[in-house]
Amino acid sequence: TWVLPDGPLLCFAALGAYSLAPVLAPCPGSSPVTPRDALWRWIGAGAAFGIAVLSKYHGVLFVAGLALLVLGTPSRREQLRTVGPWLAALLVCAACVPIVWWN
Repeated sequence: TWVLPDGPLLCFAALGAYSLAPVLAPCPGSSPVTPRDALWRWIGAGAAFGIAVLSKYHGVLFVAGLALLVLGTPSRREQLRTVGPWLAALLVCAACVPIVWWN
């Protein structure tokens, strides 16, 4: 069998997107996400995106697209006033330390 980095990249990028979906794009009629749950979802997404970046550098593009989504939409831009996105960014940067160290 072949060992390729695409599987973990897609798995963890999808996991990160799945964990942030209720925060950034809630379904109509669903109960709103509490601030505490949103924080944990951001932390989980940061860890998942960090692992995605570790598996293949293309994970950075997914994170950049998410950043553009949050920055480009005024209703989602309010998330930047909370600590969740900043912790997620810190986790992604912390996951990139082995890449910088190795290179």
